[in-house]
Amino acid sequence: MEQSKLISCVIAKLKIAYPYYFNKLSKEDFVGMVTMYQEYLGNLNPNALMMTFKKIIKKEEYMPSIPTILNTYRKEACSYFIELINNTDADVEDKKYLESMAEWYSLQEDYPSDFLKRINELEQIKLKSNKKEALPYDN
Repeated sequence: MEQSKLISCVIAKLKIAYPYYFNKLSKEDFVGMVTMYQEYLGNLNPNALMMTFKKIIKKEEYMPSIPTILNTYRKEACSYFIELINNTDADVEDKKYLESMAEWYSLQEDYPSDFLKRINELEQIKLKSNKKEALPYDN
């Protein structure tokens, strides 16, 4: 997902979940918020980020701060990455290694780019394999 579309989707979800916060926000503050979200959230895995916001919206009564979002993302990304690694149709020789990397880097500030590149490859493989499956109404 394109970065600007990802941030727009995130902000749309937040506007619906926390309307009181956005009612009091000036245009300048809103632009600043969008800029900060692009800076801090724009390079994160889109699927893991959407899972993060689902969890935050379920649990948080008030608009979350960026540190709250990032801390929740680390946990959700780790779960998402491990599930992806284990459920991929790809012939992954290094599943255990990738799982340990997902767990290790969930404790760090960022995931390394080579790990994220491998996760992106697994997402693409999973996407292709899902397209090949026949839908129930195709029979």
